[in-house]
Amino acid sequence: MPELGTGDGKNTGRHPLRICRAAISDNISKACGKNYTIPVKLRLGPTKQTSHRKDKWETKRITNNEESKMEQKTIRNLLLVGGLAFGASALASGPAASMLSQTCAGCHGTDGSSAGPAAPTIAGMTEGYFIDTMEKLKNGERAATIMGRIARGYSEDEIETMAIWFSDKPFTRADQAGDAQKAAKGKKLHEKYCEKCHEEGGALDDETGILAGQWMPYLRYSLRDFLSGASEAPKKMKRRLDVLVKKHGDEEGIEAIVQFYGNQE
Repeated sequence: MPELGTGDGKNTGRHPLRICRAAISDNISKACGKNYTIPVKLRLGPTKQTSHRKDKWETKRITNNEESKMEQKTIRNLLLVGGLAFGASALASGPAASMLSQTCAGCHGTDGSSAGPAAPTIAGMTEGYFIDTMEKLKNGERAATIMGRIARGYSEDEIETMAIWFSDKPFTRADQAGDAQKAAKGKKLHEKYCEKCHEEGGALDDETGILAGQWMPYLRYSLRDFLSGASEAPKKMKRRLDVLVKKHGDEEGIEAIVQFYGNQE
């Protein structure tokens, strides 16, 4: 096989292996942000000549067939190297939102819709509230069993990626039985102590979290953590909770609020 030139800068006249290697190297360089060349040596020398003229054509044909097979194998290897490089580049840029969300599914359900009862539904949560909650879990400002350790395993970019992902998912109301009488009392307490921040009966997440339709065991644990100081509550919230408990009791007042939120459609 004759030695091939580089041509005029286009693919014309260039060996197919060189074209393949150059194309993949160029794409990898763009993906990685730096120059990269696949270190593959091409066997492009002339064919082996024989001393017998009658065997020359047959030898050349066999040699060309062997080189053709080698070229196909080399191209496959080039494509494999390119695929691995692109895979590494994708991982280097960070996991996808769908991949990150799967790490939450074990406790918070598919797409953030929890099957309960102690883990909250996080689908539909605003980006700001999600990020703020994760930061508080990281810093120990929010009480948790294992979420503090889990939150510390994520970078800021990963938390932002998850926040965007879950904010786009619809909130699904928890399917749970409640006490209608306590819920009716809880509605009045909500209107007096909570509505200014948790608007629309707790259904509007204006950077305060969705409470309406949330799992009641989670709401109980969270409120008790805020009351005990295990979780750091906003000053206004803490003052209102303290007044509510003082006037209506811990068991009756808090449980009424929990029943009201948990039983909303």
